[in-house]
Amino acid sequence: MKRNFALFIFLILALSCSNSIASKARKLNNSAPFGTKMVGENIYIDKTEVTNVNYVEYLYWTKRVYGIESKAYKNALPKKNTWMFADETNRYYTIDDLKNPKKYQYSVLGVNEAQAKIYAQWRTDRVAQAILIRLGVIELTRYETPEEHFTIARYLNGKYIWTIKQLKELIVPVYSLPTTDEKKLYGNEVEFNYLVDNFRGDLDVAGRPSYAKGFWCIARYQKFIATDGL
Repeated sequence: MKRNFALFIFLILALSCSNSIASKARKLNNSAPFGTKMVGENIYIDKTEVTNVNYVEYLYWTKRVYGIESKAYKNALPKKNTWMFADETNRYYTIDDLKNPKKYQYSVLGVNEAQAKIYAQWRTDRVAQAILIRLGVIELTRYETPEEHFTIARYLNGKYIWTIKQLKELIVPVYSLPTTDEKKLYGNEVEFNYLVDNFRGDLDVAGRPSYAKGFWCIARYQKFIATDGL
């Protein structure tokens, strides 16, 4: 009798825990991902272009996990000496200002399309990781290596070593670069910061300095199951 009662209590607790995770996941999936706004059914765009501080965070993570001499880190670095714009002192800012705390909220420049796509993939994995940590499904750890850091595919395939509970499916926002049509449709809704008030020169149709090109991401919630990869 005691054994049956203990089993009954275990099943109730397990079911309660499962329902709690599912409830928390539904709440997260019904909200706009951090830093974005909803512009259509399951369509979220960045409120601002990706900023220097966003990209510095990405570079710091890449350096910590892969190493400062790694190909992954070196390939992620923005183009140096990207001419941006002049301020009232006629001093031209360059990409060397990337890590200046006073310019953290400026749009990051010197990032090409291939780099931006890798950033979007990295952002997808980091947001998914944060969601699973918040749900209590995986552990929070700073011990990450190229072979063991969190990715959606690694978790769903049961190969993430810091897993507490293995879910059969996962719904998370997936980030990507906007298509040409999406840029035309939503581009004017994304804020940017290039010190345009002090800029002297040609502007593009969105009011940006013609040669100062930042980038932004679009996100959609997507369901993955254990057999899916990303």
